Amino acid sequence: MSAYVVDPAHIDVLLSVAIHGPRDRAVRHPGDGWHPPYVNELLDDRSGPLTAEDADEAGRALLAECIESVSYRYPDDSLDELPGPRPMPRPRQYEWTDFGSFLTAIEACLAIDGYGYQSCEHPGWNTSGPFWFCHRFRCALVGAMPGYHEARWHWTAEAALARAPRVGGRSRLDR
Repeated sequence: MSAYVVDPAHIDVLLSVAIHGPRDRAVRHPGDGWHPPYVNELLDDRSGPLTAEDADEAGRALLAECIESVSYRYPDDSLDELPGPRPMPRPRQYEWTDFGSFLTAIEACLAIDGYGYQSCEHPGWNTSGPFWFCHRFRCALVGAMPGYHEARWHWTAEAALARAPRVGGRSRLDR
């Protein structure tokens, strides 16, 4: 089976990190907090950062998207025959479990990738709310990685030469 419905705990973990931030997030200044991704991609009637109050409904949207994807991949299977956890979760029954901030930013990025890999089978994935939510969530995680804000924004030849390893004692710019 190349696609499966993710376990609801996977969605719990994603939403927990989205709300609380990764455990290794960089804090540049006192008062800098985590800036959760916005819910407007997942919840049509809301805007603003994802909160615990939105988590059940956001999780339902994420689970429904994954089920739609796997159903598209296996069109002859009923919901209960799709590959995934048993019993097969139902989006309307999803209730978020808060795991807090326990994943690192890199672990959370990989968890997003895992969810996306299972949810990308149908043609509407790239324009779906869950796709854009995951994209913005990943961007927030990258910006929270330690060292991100200290890294260079722009590179010049001089800066690259100062940093690049020399192969055979020369670089292409030494000519």
